[in-house]
Amino acid sequence: MKRLAYSLDIEPKYGAEFERAGIRSLSDLAKSKNLEQLSLDTGIPLNQVREWYQQARQKIAAARYRAVVAAGTGILIAILLLGLRTAYVRSAGKRSAQAQALFTQGGAAFDKGDYQPALALYDKALQIDPNYQLAYANRGGALRRLGRTQEALASLNKALELNPKDVWAYDERAAAYTDLGQYQRGIEDADKAIQLNPKYQYAYGDKGLALSKLGRYGDALAAFDAALALDPNYRFAYAERGLELSRLGRYQDAVASLDSALKLDPRDPWAYSLRGEIYHDDLFQYEQAYQDLKKASALEPTVVGDQTNLAEAALTSGRFQEAFGLAGKVLAANEKTDLKQFEISDRLSMRFMAIAALLLEGRTVPAKTKLDEFVSYYKSVPPGFTRDWTYSGTRHYIENRPMDRRSKQVLLELIGLIDHKPTSTIAQIERSASGLR
Repeated sequence: MKRLAYSLDIEPKYGAEFERAGIRSLSDLAKSKNLEQLSLDTGIPLNQVREWYQQARQKIAAARYRAVVAAGTGILIAILLLGLRTAYVRSAGKRSAQAQALFTQGGAAFDKGDYQPALALYDKALQIDPNYQLAYANRGGALRRLGRTQEALASLNKALELNPKDVWAYDERAAAYTDLGQYQRGIEDADKAIQLNPKYQYAYGDKGLALSKLGRYGDALAAFDAALALDPNYRFAYAERGLELSRLGRYQDAVASLDSALKLDPRDPWAYSLRGEIYHDDLFQYEQAYQDLKKASALEPTVVGDQTNLAEAALTSGRFQEAFGLAGKVLAANEKTDLKQFEISDRLSMRFMAIAALLLEGRTVPAKTKLDEFVSYYKSVPPGFTRDWTYSGTRHYIENRPMDRRSKQVLLELIGLIDHKPTSTIAQIERSASGLR
């Protein structure tokens, strides 16, 4: 199964380009260093890259509260947002009504995800008041979400120079460092935010993300646990906690954490996809995997990764005709696209699903025709292509299903050829296939 944790959850024609650029998950995209450079590297229009970047941030972030301290007035404003920490109004003492009005308008635009207009409004506020600390902080947040991370750092640095106790600015800078791949600095800033406010759950969440990127999955899990101890309704932390638990091999615990995330947001396709993958590849609970991946596919029908994973789950749940149809549909929709837009590994996987569905139904003659097409295609691809599929769930299913000995041999050898760790050869496949009757 093409694991969502390592593959980007976007429409098919651009997925491979992101993967070639090292963007293999929503989390990777949300922490991209430079959207302009990413657009150049992938050939994807900048406005589209920015749109998916914003969507990625919204999907992996829970509803967040922004505690905003009014300098010199002692007013505390807490505003609930859907998706991101708000950039709403924080009074900064005495300043011009015009600058405050622009700042307020910028916050409203930020809350709606209109980061470019928000940035322009913050800039205008700073032209009027060059020492408007809150405008620098929120400006940094807008710049980061636009992929202009180095500029965001400069703005956040200025905000922290003017107010070294701004918890939100430290946490936002922690996320910016993580965007740039400077994970240790991200952890250090998150810790500063936590030191200033030990009850600021979102700093624990951002710390967990940086720890996860360093491969410190146990420490990341502890950070998400700390966030949830402070806020039991922190959906993002439940979802990320599920990912860390799966990486640690604690699959039942991972499912339970994703259950909690889905109770808080029953329409989260990422959580359904990840839970479906765990059910399929790790727990071998094929019906549950099918139901989860079907929901993910229905919520985001243009995501090729969900479609291909659903085809595999349809196969292992005994829905052979559906698996055959889905595999054909995915190939028909993507076969004529450039290889950079639909990977060789994906094309081979869907060809395999069609062959497997036919053999599992006992339809040997059409299966041999599809197998000949598979062999012909395989021989045409360049050597050393990337195999990014893991067939552990399907291998287990075929190994344990009563079926014709020769058909089982062919299917297992096919998996050995196209799995992420190949063990078979195309010559071996041809020899075994010649014995199909």
